[in-house]
Amino acid sequence: MLLWGSLATAAAGYAALCSADTDPGPHVIGEQRVDVALPHANTAMANLLSQCYAIIFGYQTAIAYLTSARADAARDRLADYRGLRDRLAARLGDQKVAIPTAHAAYQLPVQPKSDTTATRLIGLMETRMLPYLGQWLATVDADGRSTVLGLLTSGAGYDLGWSPTVNVWPGYPTA
Repeated sequence: MLLWGSLATAAAGYAALCSADTDPGPHVIGEQRVDVALPHANTAMANLLSQCYAIIFGYQTAIAYLTSARADAARDRLADYRGLRDRLAARLGDQKVAIPTAHAAYQLPVQPKSDTTATRLIGLMETRMLPYLGQWLATVDADGRSTVLGLLTSGAGYDLGWSPTVNVWPGYPTA
């Protein structure tokens, strides 16, 4: 399922770049996918929830440095991640699975100090979130696949808005 989801997501990303007449440049993300041992579905959800905490922290940090229009878009995306966090926590709780807790702070890959560095931080965070969505896609039951595929595809599309670099294997860890 992860292979097909990744291919569908990549195709949607390529189409979005073509429609926007955006030149992604010569660089791509993830030329070589890495095979992974897939976790149990509940573990994949817990891992994704942990990443939701981290990306929420990163968005809250980045928003202060963004220009007005970009800050509004980031606030909307932050609300999406807060909603996903709440849904994942509720689902894990319903299944009597230990719910991971958020850390007080996270080490960010880029320390935002301007609109440019805040934009770079968000692009990196969105790219790094895709493998966690991919693992959930690969382990979710058939009833949830279309929803999770939609999250993966929209996440990859949103990523292109912050960093228009082609992601060859969205949803996979890559080398």
